[in-house]
Amino acid sequence: MSQQREKDIFEFIRNYIRRNKIAPSVREICEGLGIRSTSTVHRYLHRLEEEGKLQMSSGKNRAIFIKETISQGIPVISQIQPGTELLDEKNIQSYYRPGTMQALPASAFAFRAGKDYPEYSILKEDMLIAETAFEPETNRLSVFLTQEGLPAVTAETLSDDVFLKGNVIMIIRNFE
Repeated sequence: MSQQREKDIFEFIRNYIRRNKIAPSVREICEGLGIRSTSTVHRYLHRLEEEGKLQMSSGKNRAIFIKETISQGIPVISQIQPGTELLDEKNIQSYYRPGTMQALPASAFAFRAGKDYPEYSILKEDMLIAETAFEPETNRLSVFLTQEGLPAVTAETLSDDVFLKGNVIMIIRNFE
């Protein structure tokens, strides 16, 4: 296997995640680099994982995590500035590192609940971690933005004028 091809694949993944805030699929890697075989890309991905450069979760699409992204933490957003993307630098107030830095999607983001959601047992101070998404996931809370640009959650079906930003994957409560 070519070391240059391995570097190209790693850089493609890194740049794709920076641009799209989500990991590429194996087919997108193939298309982006002109590789015909998905099995070739899989071999390189496993090699990169063995070298400790990335981590993959089996059985999921877009489940490629770059180790440096994991170690930095999860971007914490508060209010989304008009005309910016969700994870734009202008919207990130800090980075959150859970005690156990398990592999979380590269597209994960965190935010404070901002208010109590008694129907979901969420308190105002809770930290919610979500994964960016284009469709709601069954049995998960959906994250959307209020008119003020603040993240909010619901288990209800979103109306056409409300855009899904992600699905909650974890709720963290500090007991002090």
